[in-house]
Amino acid sequence: MDIQNTTCIQTVTLTFNLYPRTGKYSKGLLLTGLGKELNLPEDINGLKDYLSNRLERISGIFELLLNLNSDWKIVSKKDKVILQTSSIDFSEIQNILKANGFDPEEFSLTVDYSRKWGVL
Repeated sequence: MDIQNTTCIQTVTLTFNLYPRTGKYSKGLLLTGLGKELNLPEDINGLKDYLSNRLERISGIFELLLNLNSDWKIVSKKDKVILQTSSIDFSEIQNILKANGFDPEEFSLTVDYSRKWGVL
């Protein structure tokens, strides 16, 4: 979509979940236990390594995107970080991340369109 479009605003949202959706480290299940027996020292070290690697990858993506454009709204939640902008086309973001070795599974990208004025 052309960013200079006079009828629509394209809002791109990138969501970075800190924990995977499934598995041992999903949604902090390791720390809550939820009725399973833990092998605590090894499990905690595994979580530490996973989060360290995950945060390093997210930091690399942030660096790329902030160098591309400084017009980002950044929101942090307890288990995710959200970036949002209306000044870059989503396909440009996808291409840059792919060219720098980041997989689509590392983030969630959504695009919303809203009218600037009147009825389309």
